[in-house]
Amino acid sequence: MKILKTIFLFLFVFTSLHSCNSDEPLGSTSATETSSNEGSTDTTPSDVFESGDIIISSYSAKKIILFDSDGNFKQDIAVFNPLRDSVHGLAWDTANDRLLAVINGTPDRVLAYDKETATETELINNSGLNGNTYGLTVLDNNDILVIESNSLERFSETGQRIGNPFANNIQTTLQYVDALSTGGFVACSTGTDRVRIYDDDGVQLYEATSSVAGTTNAYGCMETSDGNILVAWNGTTDTIILYNSDLSTELYTFSDTSILPDPRTALAETSDGYFLIPDYTYEYIVVLDSELNFVEINQNPTMADPWGIVVVP
Repeated sequence: MKILKTIFLFLFVFTSLHSCNSDEPLGSTSATETSSNEGSTDTTPSDVFESGDIIISSYSAKKIILFDSDGNFKQDIAVFNPLRDSVHGLAWDTANDRLLAVINGTPDRVLAYDKETATETELINNSGLNGNTYGLTVLDNNDILVIESNSLERFSETGQRIGNPFANNIQTTLQYVDALSTGGFVACSTGTDRVRIYDDDGVQLYEATSSVAGTTNAYGCMETSDGNILVAWNGTTDTIILYNSDLSTELYTFSDTSILPDPRTALAETSDGYFLIPDYTYEYIVVLDSELNFVEINQNPTMADPWGIVVVP
């Protein structure tokens, strides 16, 4: 019996010493222990902007608002001075993992919000940006295009002004612009009532006008994940049209003014191929499938006059 007690005591002391001499710091958990502990929780804080989140700019509330992928309110990202600023276009800068927002105010500027903390940085504040600023986009070389009245201002990804190289080629009363995956961009106008595709140098390649009588304002336009072009035409019979990549063919259309009477500038696409169309009158988002069939309405009382929309990639 004494021998057994001595053996047990030796094993206890040896095990205790081995644990104390481990290379793991106090309070840490080894990889083996972590994998074997069922129900363990990762306490690493998540990013403020998570994949699938929906970000909206509210024209009347002067806010940038964050929702989850189901449209549930998460938080206000920014609130602006209602006497001085209006927030318009939004764009996601994939290369730098940040949200960009264009502010039409005093002064006109572009703000950036990093993905992890949503910390605000003034990216562009330039005297050359002094008109009516609306949409913006990030080109494939990371340059930033910002709509200014009837032209496009171009800036580097660090906010340095490259200038206005497209003044003689771009439409009047531009509303929205979106970079193309193949290079160049698509832009739409309520002045010339056209949606046009341009190359990187601002040379026009293709254009389309509305085929719907009395509905001529090209408010929103974007490239879809499969390279087609989605356009929101605004007028007496508001209509969403999906074109092929050179705007020569209408693939699908959607029009129901009882639920979508006032589509405006921004459009977005989710990772699983649904289109999000903000309505400015009813202040909600209409969800359409890839063939522009109605799916549902996504409504939240904080969606006041939605102007810009982004889905976090």
